[in-house]
Amino acid sequence: MPHSALMFGAGAGISAPFARLLAREGCKVALAARRPDKLAALAAETGASVIAAEATKPDSVAAAFDEAERAIGPLDVVL
Repeated sequence: MPHSALMFGAGAGISAPFARLLAREGCKVALAARRPDKLAALAAETGASVIAAEATKPDSVAAAFDEAERAIGPLDVVL
C-alpha cells in the first residue's frame, strides 16, 4: 500500500470512499479541490490534509504538489 496520496477533485464522485479506503489502509492523504470548504468533514474523518487547487491550471497543480509534500511527505500516488 502506498504511503501518501494526493487526490484532485476530491469533492465529487468516488473520491470520498476512495479517500476513506486509503486512510484506513494507513496511507497519508491530501485532498485537493476548488472548494476545499466542502472537504472539511471528510478530512476530519480520515485525517487528510485539505488543499485548495484548480486542476485545470498548471500553476495551481504545481502549488498543490508542493503543499501536499509539505503536509504529508513525498507522494507515492496522485489521483
